[in-house]
Amino acid sequence: MISIHKTWIATGATVVLAVSACQRQGPTDGPEHHVSAEELHQSISNTSALTEQYAFEHKDQAVAAIQGDLDDLDARLEAMARKSADYTGQAKLRADQALDRLRAERDAAARQLDRLKSASKETWTQAKVDVDKAWQKLKDSYDQVKDEIHD
Repeated sequence: MISIHKTWIATGATVVLAVSACQRQGPTDGPEHHVSAEELHQSISNTSALTEQYAFEHKDQAVAAIQGDLDDLDARLEAMARKSADYTGQAKLRADQALDRLRAERDAAARQLDRLKSASKETWTQAKVDVDKAWQKLKDSYDQVKDEIHD
């Protein structure tokens, strides 16, 4: 259901490998060349910046993946609602409350997705963090509701 983290990991891994290969520059003292802390810090900073730039440049793909996951969740919500429609008494009340909580979490994640869609290069990192948090909360809520409704 939730593939957003795979998208971020794949993006980061691709950039890290590319940067590692490209940043080997300058003379070395042979196989025992030691990298200073400053060189390492600069390399990490460059890699991080390139990862963020790459991720921002592929924003449309990330947004499409998240939207697909939301669409999948909507279908699952409908299936849960159909299943719980036959419940009665306390079981019905608990299922309805659980689905309401899940829908609220879904709406919060959709709002964060909207922020991600409109994020600029400068706001991309924070928008991505916010989407990740909302998505994790949504996933946790989904797992809890799924257990409550026995989907």
